Amino acid sequence: MQQNVTCLDHGKQMEYLNFHVNSKQNLFCEECIKTQNIQHTVVRIDKIRDKVINELKNIKQQQEKYQNKVRIIQNSLISLKEKEQQLCKVIDDIDIYQFQNIQDYIQKFYRINNGDIQTTFNQQFFQDTKPIDQLQRIYTFSNEYKNDSIILLNKFTIQQNKVIMNSLAVIDPILDQQQESSIYFKINHIGQSVAIGFCELEVIKQQQYQISNWNSLGHGCYLISSGGYTYNSKDWKFNFKKIGFCFNQNQIIKISHDPLNNLIIFEKLNESKSQIEMNINAQNLYACVYVSKPKDEIEILNF
Repeated sequence: MQQNVTCLDHGKQMEYLNFHVNSKQNLFCEECIKTQNIQHTVVRIDKIRDKVINELKNIKQQQEKYQNKVRIIQNSLISLKEKEQQLCKVIDDIDIYQFQNIQDYIQKFYRINNGDIQTTFNQQFFQDTKPIDQLQRIYTFSNEYKNDSIILLNKFTIQQNKVIMNSLAVIDPILDQQQESSIYFKINHIGQSVAIGFCELEVIKQQQYQISNWNSLGHGCYLISSGGYTYNSKDWKFNFKKIGFCFNQNQIIKISHDPLNNLIIFEKLNESKSQIEMNINAQNLYACVYVSKPKDEIEILNF
């Protein structure tokens, strides 16, 4: 049943539902309804605004946490880089042969002053220490013993800078005469032909670190070239003969010198059939490489 009642606030007719004979509920006129809707809307907007503000605060807090973590990571990277540089400097400053001299001086001192102390010293200090000549040597390109056309990109990498065929670069130190030595090379770039192996320093010095004639003996080199040619300063059977293996850019070549058996060995890694041996009868050998074309580049890998 619908009844008509006038709103005391607005003087307009109020419409309501009569749920009970003597009960009146939800008495609203048109203006009351508008007022109620506006108030509810304002309340909803305030709630939404408060929620957005809270979300923005959370986002800001998360952003600050993220930025703090980024700063921590950046500081850690800087610290690691500084430590790496310090370590590299320490390594560069190490001269492994100085340790041999220090060891000799200490032994002489104790031998002169007290033989018993010398024995105790050897037992306590040297019992778990390899002799200095058994430690792995660090091989580097010599800045002195090379053709002027070759530049050092760093102490482990050389590059040909001019068009000068068969330019030689020598590797320090001299090879051990009492035990086997091995050196690994990575071929970074080949323009035409490169070679790696060994040489007699005094012989190639006289030729200004450039071989002009491979056809005759006495050039002072014992090499294998990227084209598969071998060169041997004292043996016609291996001199300027295509009896070796070929190698290309990005491949790793191992060369070994066995002084006790007068033997040198060339080996291409990861290929069991790519190996060749040559007898050698020479003293005071150095490792060396030759390059010919600009950008030819060879790197020593010290494992």
